[in-house]
Amino acid sequence: MNATGASDLQAKLGAAFEGCAGAIDAAKRRRRGQRADPVVIETLATQCLASRNPGQHLEASRFLAFARQYDASIALSKAAVQQMPNSINARVSYVVALQLAGRFEDMLPHARWVMSADPKDSRLLRFGIQAGVWGGDVALAEEAYAKLQKADPRQAQAARRFVDRPHRSRVGGEHPRCFSEL
Repeated sequence: MNATGASDLQAKLGAAFEGCAGAIDAAKRRRRGQRADPVVIETLATQCLASRNPGQHLEASRFLAFARQYDASIALSKAAVQQMPNSINARVSYVVALQLAGRFEDMLPHARWVMSADPKDSRLLRFGIQAGVWGGDVALAEEAYAKLQKADPRQAQAARRFVDRPHRSRVGGEHPRCFSEL
């Protein structure tokens, strides 16, 4: 890339970063229960992705998930994972976006990854259980449950009930509730 190309790219990234930052600020100002502004949603989805900034990807993904814009949320989380494949936060964001969208089988490899990243973290193990149960991978759910029994026996009791009787609830689109909500 020559100097002109680099300068153009830098200008495009800078403009996208600035547009994304403004949309994130606007999303933060939105009051609970207030309908999301379609312009802010579109800016989060496009400018935050164009910024190529993984921190902005994750923050925008969270806002888009709250606004039930699951495809855009997934795209941003996926971009963060592609840029930072060893980031637990990026993977967790991706798993949550996939879960909210009801894409349970797609959660499986990422839930396995977060479980292996810290096999004693009960939060990460719960993702393994949820992905295993809802994604149809009983072995993954049982593996995560066995690790959770060692890491946090109290949470393991609730997890066992969840594994034995998975629940679904309707909130927006159909998506299951996690066992910690039961």
